[in-house]
Order: sequence, then C-alpha cells, then structure tokens
Amino acid sequence: MASTISMEIFEKHAENVYEAIIMIARRARQINSDYKIMIEREFGYMDMNEDFEDEETEQHDIVELLSSLPKPPSKALEEFMNGELVVEYADENVN
Repeated sequence: MASTISMEIFEKHAENVYEAIIMIARRARQINSDYKIMIEREFGYMDMNEDFEDEETEQHDIVELLSSLPKPPSKALEEFMNGELVVEYADENVN
C-alpha cells in the first residue's frame, strides 16, 4: 500500500528532491537489470525450437519468481531511505 514520504527524507540523503528521484530511478533500473540477468542464468535463453508447452511452463516459472521478488522501484526507494545509495559525480575536468 502506498504511503506519503516526507520531503525532509529526500533532502536528508540528496542535494534536492530532483536528485533523489534520479538516484532512485537509476537504482531501480540497475535492480531490474540484475533481475533480468538472474532469470537468464536460472532459465537460460529460450530456444526458438522448444515446444510451446515447455515454453508456457517456463514462462509461468519466471512470472512466479518475479512475483516473489520486491518491485525494483520499491527496493530502490528502501535503499535510498536507508542511506545505502551514494551519488558519485564525474570529474568536470574530464576531456
């Protein structure tokens, strides 16, 4: 269930709210990529020559696994609120 988050929490871990949103969104994308890699390792790439029945079972297993994992934005927000995300800026003098 959704709940309201105080603006002070965002400003506690970031320069401003916009930076906080960018941090959370980028981390959510990383988590989503990690999930994709985990699924590819667990189930492998789907072979185009497989029977449709086997493919349906495998898709069901993937959906079941994903539904048991926390949603990437929720996990990223939790990490942000716990102070686990750190911003690293690129050096401005890079040519």
